[in-house]
Amino acid sequence: MIIGENMSGRLLLTRLSRGMKSLFSLLRPHTRTETCLFFASLLFFYSYLFAFLYLRNDALGYALMGYDTMSNSFQFYFPYVHCWHLRHPLMAMFSLPLSCIRWVIAQLGSDPGWVIYTLPVPVFSAFSNLLVFKLLRSQMVSRRISLLMVVMFSGFAHVILLSWQYESFPFSMFLLLLFTLYIVKKGGDTCQDNILFALIAGITSTNLLKFCAGILIAVKGLGQGLLRILGSPWLFCILMVLPALQLVLASIRHGNFWGHFITNATGYSFKETDTLSALWDNFLCEPIMFHNLGRIFYDESVIHNVGAFCSVMSPYTSSLIPLLVITIYVAVAVSWIVFRKTLLVRLFLSFLLIDLFILLILGYGKNEAQLFCMHWFFCIPISVGMLLQRVSKTLTGGVILAIFSVISLSSITYNTYHYYDSLINPALTDNYEHQLKILRGKANVQTITDVRLFLFGMGDRPKLLYRDKKLRDIEKDSVILDLSSAEKDVILPDQYKVVAYCENGDSTVIYEDEKAVWIRKGNEDSIIAGSDNPIVLPSFEGFRYSQVLRVLHQEILFNIKDSCLYPNIFAYGSVWLRDAAMGAMVLEKTGNLSLIRKWTDGMTDIYDSQNNEREGDNIGEFLYLKSLSSGGVSHGDMLRLNEEINFRKTSSSDGVYIRGMTDGADNDFYATAWLKYALSRNPVAIDVYSFPPMGGVQVSLLVCPGTLL
Repeated sequence: MIIGENMSGRLLLTRLSRGMKSLFSLLRPHTRTETCLFFASLLFFYSYLFAFLYLRNDALGYALMGYDTMSNSFQFYFPYVHCWHLRHPLMAMFSLPLSCIRWVIAQLGSDPGWVIYTLPVPVFSAFSNLLVFKLLRSQMVSRRISLLMVVMFSGFAHVILLSWQYESFPFSMFLLLLFTLYIVKKGGDTCQDNILFALIAGITSTNLLKFCAGILIAVKGLGQGLLRILGSPWLFCILMVLPALQLVLASIRHGNFWGHFITNATGYSFKETDTLSALWDNFLCEPIMFHNLGRIFYDESVIHNVGAFCSVMSPYTSSLIPLLVITIYVAVAVSWIVFRKTLLVRLFLSFLLIDLFILLILGYGKNEAQLFCMHWFFCIPISVGMLLQRVSKTLTGGVILAIFSVISLSSITYNTYHYYDSLINPALTDNYEHQLKILRGKANVQTITDVRLFLFGMGDRPKLLYRDKKLRDIEKDSVILDLSSAEKDVILPDQYKVVAYCENGDSTVIYEDEKAVWIRKGNEDSIIAGSDNPIVLPSFEGFRYSQVLRVLHQEILFNIKDSCLYPNIFAYGSVWLRDAAMGAMVLEKTGNLSLIRKWTDGMTDIYDSQNNEREGDNIGEFLYLKSLSSGGVSHGDMLRLNEEINFRKTSSSDGVYIRGMTDGADNDFYATAWLKYALSRNPVAIDVYSFPPMGGVQVSLLVCPGTLL
C-alpha cells in the first residue's frame, strides 16, 4: 500500500515536472532575436524601477508598490494568517520565496522591506514582451513588424507603470499571454492545464473565466470542452487546502465567515462611477497614454478617495492624444474583422468581453478600470501587427507602417516623460502633512526638537501663542484661554486652527481668518479683543504645495508688528531691509501691502545698518520698498539714492555696476540685481547698469527715460 502511494506521488511529481518543462519550453527564447529582445526588455523595465527607487525619495514607496497585495506585505512572512483574499487567493504563497529571502537579508543586516518584492517583476514583464513577439511570429508576422509592435507595447502607459509593481496585474498579463500561446500551439495536456489553471486563478480569481473561455474556444465540441475544464482545477484545489483551513480557523475565531471569505472585495464595486468615462477614459485610453496627469502614481491618500482614479481625458491632453488612441483602436477593430475566424482573435474577444462584463455590468472596480488593462490589452499590438503584415506589400501598407512607427515612438516618449515628471513632481492632495512629507523628501531636512505650538495674530493683530493647551498673549504675558482640562488637542496649521476636545465630546476651536482671531465654543464664536484687523488669506489653489504655501504665508504675516515686517519678531529687534523686501514681494502678490503701508510711507533710512554695516543691496531694497508706499519715491529719496549709487558705482569694460557687501561678504552681483529690479519698477528711471562679470549672465531691463540718475 505504501509502495503504491509512493509510486502515485512520484508519478504525480514526474508529470508536474514534465508539464513545467513543456511550459518553460514555450517560454524560453529560441533564437538570437528572441534572446536579444528579452534582455533589452529586461534592461528597459528595470530602468523604470530604478528611476522610481532613486527619484521617489518621499517615503511613499510602500503605498505605491501595489496597494492591493502589498498592503499585507508585513504578513508575507506568515502566509494565510489574515492574508487570504478571494481576489488573489494564492498571492501569499507565490510571495513566500521572496519573503524568505527578505527574512534572511533582515537577519544579516537591515530589512529591505517592500523593495524585495518589486525586484523580480521586470523579469516577468520582459517575458511578456517575449511572448507578444512569439505570438506575432506564430501568426506569420515578419520579424521587423513584430519588433515594432513590441516597442509600441513597451511604450504603453500602464505597461511602463505596472512593469515593476508587485501587483497581480503584471503576473496576470504574463500568465494570460503564456496561456494564449499554449492554446495557439494546440496544447492539451491535462497536467499543463492544471498548472496553468492554478497559476491563472491563483493570481487573479476572475481570470479563471478567461481560462474556461479559452478552453471552450480551442476545443471542438461543448461536451469535450467541459470535460477538459472539469479536469483542470485539481492542482488549484490542492494548493487551496491551506488557505481554506486558515479561512475556517479565522471564521471560528472571529465569528465572521463571510467577512473573512471575501475580505474587502465588495468594496471595489463603484456603480455610481460614470460608465462612459470608465469605458473610454479609463478602460480604453489611459492604459495606452497617460492622461490622468499628476495622478500617475496612485498613492494611499488618492486611493482612499472614492472615484479618485476616474478622470476625463480632454482637460489634461491635447487633441492629438485622443486621435492617436482612436487610430490604434480603429486598426484593432479592422484587424478583428479581417481575422475574425482565427483562434487568436476569438480568444482576444473573449478576454475583452469578460472584463467588460465584470467592470461595466457588475460594476466591480469600475473606478479603477485602467488598472485591469493587463488582463486584455496585449491583444492590441498583436492585432495591429497582424493587420500590418496583411497590408505590408502594398503602398498603403507602407504608409500605415510609417504611421504606427510614429505612434510607437510618440507613445514611448510621451509616457516616459510623464512617468519621470510624476516622480520628480508627484501629485499632491490637499493634505498638509502629505505635502510637507513630499517637500521634505526633496530637500536636506535638519532634525529639530518637536515642540507642539501654534501662533495666531497675522498682520497688526495681538501676537498669541498656543502651547500646552493654553492660549497666551505674548506681549502681555497673560493667559487668554486655558484648555488644560481638554482630553486632547489637534493643531491644523494650514487651516490656522487649533481644536481641543473634552471627555464629554464638547470641543473648543481657536481659529484665525481674514476678519479676526476667534474662539468657538459650541455654536458661538467670539472675537479676541484687538484682533479684528482685516487681512487677505489666499488659498493658493492650483499651486502644487498649496497647503504648505498657506503655512509659509501665515509665517510672513505673523512677523508683521506695528506695520513693520521683521525676519522674526522673537529673534530680531529691528527690521532687516533684505528680509522685508522679499516678504513685501509676497505681500504684493497676495494683496496685503496695506499691512506695511504705514511703515513704507515713513521710511527714511536707506541702510538698515545691521551688524554696523552699510550693505550695498540695501539701496535697491529701499528703492523697491519705497515704490510700494502711498506716495512712491519722493524727490528727496531720489537725491539721496543718487548720491549713494554714485559713491558705489564701478565702471569696467563689461559695463557699470555697484559694489556691495551682503551678509559680511562682497556680492556686487546681488547688490546690482536689487537695484536693477527696483529701477525696473519705476516708470521714470533709466537703467544703465549691467551685472558684474562674475555674475555670468548679462541682463538688461527696459525702462522708460527719466531723470532719477
